[in-house]
Amino acid sequence: MSSCKISSSDLGAKSKKTKESSDTAASPLDFEIAWSFSKTNWDPLTISPSPAGYSPSFFIRMKNDIRELAKDESSNIFVMPKGDFLASMEAVILGPDGTPYEGGFFMFLIGCMPDYPISPPRVRFLTTADGNVRFNPNLYKDGKVCVSTLGTWEGPPWTPAITLSTLLVTIQSLMTEEPLLNEPGFTKNSVSEDKIKLYNQFVQHETLRVAVVDNLRTHLKISDESPFKKVMVKNFVEHFDSYVARCESLMFLEGKKKNVFGARDMQFVPKTILAELHELKTPVSSVYENLKLDTITLSSIALEALQTKSGILIKSSSNDEAQPSGSQDSINDLSPNESSENDSESDYVFSDDNEENTTES
Repeated sequence: MSSCKISSSDLGAKSKKTKESSDTAASPLDFEIAWSFSKTNWDPLTISPSPAGYSPSFFIRMKNDIRELAKDESSNIFVMPKGDFLASMEAVILGPDGTPYEGGFFMFLIGCMPDYPISPPRVRFLTTADGNVRFNPNLYKDGKVCVSTLGTWEGPPWTPAITLSTLLVTIQSLMTEEPLLNEPGFTKNSVSEDKIKLYNQFVQHETLRVAVVDNLRTHLKISDESPFKKVMVKNFVEHFDSYVARCESLMFLEGKKKNVFGARDMQFVPKTILAELHELKTPVSSVYENLKLDTITLSSIALEALQTKSGILIKSSSNDEAQPSGSQDSINDLSPNESSENDSESDYVFSDDNEENTTES
């Protein structure tokens, strides 16, 4: 799957070489491509789904997508149905280790049209500090996610063979060690090492400020039963020293204003962020202890999130103990006979025993 990153050969003869003196330079063709894809209806907030408009085959496909998400314990991607209807979901992606996004909680809204998987989902990036932070050349301030499979950039288009799991892993892969190089025309030869390093520092700073501190403050105010809250609390407590160390590594930038890609006159405030991290430690640790999160794995929280309001009872094949079930909505459209032939061989199996008790949406 392609992202906004395109090679100079793709741009053709019209493309102009990006000048090292400008971190925002782009060829006329770059703007032409961006403009053409800006007209794509990418925003899930424009969808007003009604269960009556979705066929049984849609819910069968969604069930299979959920099955695939549950099998992957290592991706650090958490998905939860939003409200009572499977056409709308929320996701949290943990920033990958070894990148400036490390430890961040990046949130996305996913909406599916009735013809899914013929057409791709619509995805909005939610971790933008109210539209003020662009975390990546592919993740815009307005929430647009720029990848070809969503129809928001050129490259290999969406196909029905692509699943929600595949799509979310692709989005996670945008969070690289040197994200500035995701920008079309930006290469090691055209952009200075100093600009690449400064952009990494900007992303690391905003990850701590927005994707960690702001998201934790917000989620401390909601129910302890929220799987996303559990993910954030557990990760924060168990990696607190790492958050502090990464913040302290930015102290030399305190009070400085920098022009970086996507942000002019960016002021660095690592001292403030460090104080907020320490301020959060006590209330977050209290939730951690009350919920006994030291005894719960992230993969079990991921399963809990997936079945919340989906009506799918998930069992661990290793111990045959069912995870706590959420409300039983919308999944009644699924046939009990639509289980995968590979259930007995997979890490997790889905039981439809509770489907006869589901309520109509």
